[in-house]
Amino acid sequence: MKYSSDEVLRIWRRMQLRLRILLVFLLLAPSLELDRGPFSGTIVVIGSSQNEIVIAADSRILISGRPQDDACKIRSLSKTMVFAAAGIAGEGLRAKPIWSVFAEAQDAFENVHRRLDPASGSSELMATARRWKDSVEADLRDMIRRYPKSVAELETDEITTGIFAGIREDGTLAYVSVVLLYRNRSSGDHSPVIESKLTEIARTTNGWELHPYGDTAVWKEMQEGLTERSKLAIDQLTMLSKGTDHSVVESMAVRVAELTVAYSVDGKVGGDVDAVAVDITGFHWIRRKSTCA
Repeated sequence: MKYSSDEVLRIWRRMQLRLRILLVFLLLAPSLELDRGPFSGTIVVIGSSQNEIVIAADSRILISGRPQDDACKIRSLSKTMVFAAAGIAGEGLRAKPIWSVFAEAQDAFENVHRRLDPASGSSELMATARRWKDSVEADLRDMIRRYPKSVAELETDEITTGIFAGIREDGTLAYVSVVLLYRNRSSGDHSPVIESKLTEIARTTNGWELHPYGDTAVWKEMQEGLTERSKLAIDQLTMLSKGTDHSVVESMAVRVAELTVAYSVDGKVGGDVDAVAVDITGFHWIRRKSTCA
């Protein structure tokens, strides 16, 4: 069969177009596949006193190792309860994830709030944290089966941490930390072992304390006080500690998060610091990005 020169040219152009489409697909496919894997957050700092609980968090989230500094890691579940998370925060595309710690927290709260009997004496805060734990444990197991490499390079056993802070039924302030741990040595190829540690902390005495979760390397450096920058950080925190009880908790929690962003060199921490406070009247934002609800 013979083709005219015009026909040959048309065939050649169609082949070029198909090759361009194939090339674009090949270039985008790895990125699309990577974005469907797990995404993770980094640092959350809790400051607590008898009168207030403060949560401060950075804005960096890692998607297949690529940083984005627009994450909102603190979410309100109700007028009296807030949630924050560090570590692996979900899986899939951020806009439409397969699952996320934030969606699981909202679902846990709504289920507990709807079904908890006030006469049972159970804490809504603890019940919400336990339900979240069960759901996220299952999510993590499924994720590890799909993406075993997602936990291959973990520096610690801590894979995800959830923080629930709010007002208990007796009117006192408390927060529950849920630390989920991946036990690599006990896990099989298709049977990942996830363990958990739940701790409820209610401050009923004067004074205050700080507790960072997630990427705590900078905090540990500040505690040791051996480097010049850690000594500078200690001086700053010492000055802040001389304020009133109310201002100390807020200022210290925010500053520790800021110092972690400034001093971190592993690329896991970054962006603006958001912060929220919970007291007996409910919660209020201390600072937040305009894109965070």
